[in-house]
Amino acid sequence: MITSSFLETIANLTQPFTLACSAEGTSPLDWTWRLDGEPVTTTTGLTVSEGVLSVSAVTMESGGVYQCEVCQPLIGQCDSANELVTPVSKCHAHLYTNHTHS
Repeated sequence: MITSSFLETIANLTQPFTLACSAEGTSPLDWTWRLDGEPVTTTTGLTVSEGVLSVSAVTMESGGVYQCEVCQPLIGQCDSANELVTPVSKCHAHLYTNHTHS
């Protein structure tokens, strides 16, 4: 079902970042985003829309393990993928070799 792969995102403090999760399957698909196991809902500065989670300004609290879960309720099948998000200040971003979202 999930067709995207997650690894680790280095996110610059105070900068926006977006996680995208793509999936294939029988409609309708139910999408759930979690941060450290807790459901993520749209709040000020954070939006969730199906397979996309956007943070308008990264804080230390933005860091953690994000999980995208996609379920096909008509056939009772679910799949999930995890991504670790590490917030860093811009002056420390060069210390990380993984891809950077800003």
